[in-house]
Amino acid sequence: MKKLVNFMLISAFILVIPVGLWLLKSTQPLKIAIIDKSAVEDSYSKHLGVNWTLNYMKVQTTRNKSFDPARDYYGGFTNVEGKGISELRPLPEDYLKTDIIYLANTATTDEIKQKDMDPLLAVYEKTHGGLSEVEWQRMLKRLNTKQPSMFIAEFDSFSTPTSEKVQTRVADRLGVMFSGWKGIYVDELDPEKNKEVQKVFSEPKTTWDSNGPGFLLVNDSTREVLGLQLDKEVSGEGIHIQFTDLAQEGLNVSGSHPFHSWFDIVTAEKGETLATYEWDLTTKGTQKLMEKGIPTQFDAVIRKMHLKKRI
Repeated sequence: MKKLVNFMLISAFILVIPVGLWLLKSTQPLKIAIIDKSAVEDSYSKHLGVNWTLNYMKVQTTRNKSFDPARDYYGGFTNVEGKGISELRPLPEDYLKTDIIYLANTATTDEIKQKDMDPLLAVYEKTHGGLSEVEWQRMLKRLNTKQPSMFIAEFDSFSTPTSEKVQTRVADRLGVMFSGWKGIYVDELDPEKNKEVQKVFSEPKTTWDSNGPGFLLVNDSTREVLGLQLDKEVSGEGIHIQFTDLAQEGLNVSGSHPFHSWFDIVTAEKGETLATYEWDLTTKGTQKLMEKGIPTQFDAVIRKMHLKKRI
């Protein structure tokens, strides 16, 4: 008899709601491991979305209580003056009783603030940042069991400082191909006018000629930065998430929805596309991406189902 063992998605958090409604409506309470290494005390922005969703759906923890973003997650750190940085909640060593593994973020710092990283935090990130081989193998051990499970990965779930070897293994499990690039739409591309954009550069740019609104693209490993200007490389503001017919049929979600945060540029390799990112590239913009080997079309939500035969 075939039984669903793993159901995997990579998504923007706004898409967790319809997926959650589809899967979770008859399985309460649930043991969910929410992992967010970017969290600090009193700041849980990377996993607030999933907490809100679970509470909205009245899914409860194994303690029969609502999910608390300050308590019901693993990862994160605290920086106490005079005492240094320490880990808040170590990741589980055993997921065998876990129903859902939710990777909200495994980077210990915000993508656009890395230039101002505290020296102590830089050292901490080298030892705790990213998804380690041991951490992934512990998750994989659970996903390989015959008991049904769900694995969800959001933006920055397995990018740098995760090693290339682990990145490849996680991407293969999810059924995605990671281009190595990530992006965000900003109102001003000129680093002299936008300090947040300036922080992305590893060193001062002398040949940067992008300004005004547009997309800021960053290579995850080389830290190369690329700009796509509005009315030059792109003809429309922002980026949208467009649900596919498969999402309409299986999850009853449809339409095009604006997206305002960072996104990974990934494509489905072995998985099914439930939603795509849509942007209005000009001929010049298309050529600019092709020269860098960046996909001009890419996916927002990808599903991969693993079926195993019970012996």
